[in-house]
Amino acid sequence: MKGMDPKLRGTLLFGAVVIQVLLLGHGATLDFQAGNFSDTDQNFGEAFFTLLPEMVDIATFIGCIFLEVILLWRVHPGAQCVLMPFMMYAPLYYFADLARKASGIGVNCKTFKMPAIWFAAVGGVGIFLVAGLMILGVVYDAWLYNNKRGLRVREE
Repeated sequence: MKGMDPKLRGTLLFGAVVIQVLLLGHGATLDFQAGNFSDTDQNFGEAFFTLLPEMVDIATFIGCIFLEVILLWRVHPGAQCVLMPFMMYAPLYYFADLARKASGIGVNCKTFKMPAIWFAAVGGVGIFLVAGLMILGVVYDAWLYNNKRGLRVREE
C-alpha cells in the first residue's frame, strides 16, 4: 500500500464509498418488518434465511470500512477528518434502520434466545471472516506463485 499509485488509491476509495451508498439505498427499501413474520420468535433456520440479506450487507459494510481505513492511512490528516465521517454515516444509518425494523423479534436456538439484530450482526461478522480468510488464501497463493515459492515437482 505504501507504493500505491494515488489514482488507483482514489479509485478504490471511491468504489468503496459507492458500494456503501448503494447499500444505504438498499437498506432504506428493505421489506423486513416484524409483521412479515408469523410470530415474533423464529427458530435458527428460519431466522438465518430470513436475515441472510442483512448479514451479507453487514459483512459488506465491514469490508468497505476495513478497505477505507487502509486506503486513508497514508492520506493527509485533514482529509481523513473530512472523509471519515461521511464514510461512517452509511453503516450507522443502516444499523439504526435495521435495529428499528428488527425490534421485538427474537431468534430461538436450542440453548439460548438472541435478538434478531444481534443475530444478524454476528452472522455478518462470521460471513466477513470466512470471505476474508478465503481472499487471504487466494492472495497468498498468488504471492507464492509469483515468487516461485510454491510446490515444486522433482523431475527424474
